[in-house]
Amino acid sequence: FPRSVVITFAKNTVKHTLKITRILEEAGLSTEATISFQTTDQEMLTNVRRRNIKLEAYETLALDARRQGLPILADLMLGLPGSNMASMRADLQTCFRQDVSARMFGTLVLENSPMNEPDYRTLHGIETDEFHQLVAAKSFSEDDRDEMILFRNAFRFADHFGSLRHVLRFVGH
Repeated sequence: FPRSVVITFAKNTVKHTLKITRILEEAGLSTEATISFQTTDQEMLTNVRRRNIKLEAYETLALDARRQGLPILADLMLGLPGSNMASMRADLQTCFRQDVSARMFGTLVLENSPMNEPDYRTLHGIETDEFHQLVAAKSFSEDDRDEMILFRNAFRFADHFGSLRHVLRFVGH
């Protein structure tokens, strides 16, 4: 014990990410280099007041990970203010092109977060459920979110769980 380690690395400084991942892997721990993107859409990043690692730096990191045989993963958020099915597909396509597995989490509106401020909620039309999950915004309805969840699940089945991963990679190249 432990048998695995889950780490989400800082996204603004990635120079040690692969070295740390290699050390953990050589120690016999199951791990992967995880970069938290949230989204690749600049408008959405502006909406949530975030910045990402530069796409070029991420592409280099993904390429280096593949060359070294290290697993790399991207964390994405489903249902950020400004998102829709097209932006979600674009995020997943970016990961697919880089041969990086994607994990996609629902968006929580935390009690003391800027996203929960009344003016922010009004500006972006934020609606939440009893669990504080963002279920609708000006850019997507609850039905749209349900469709995004179905698409995410299909993508996870096909790519992340490997059922069609190799076929999709072959067709995509």
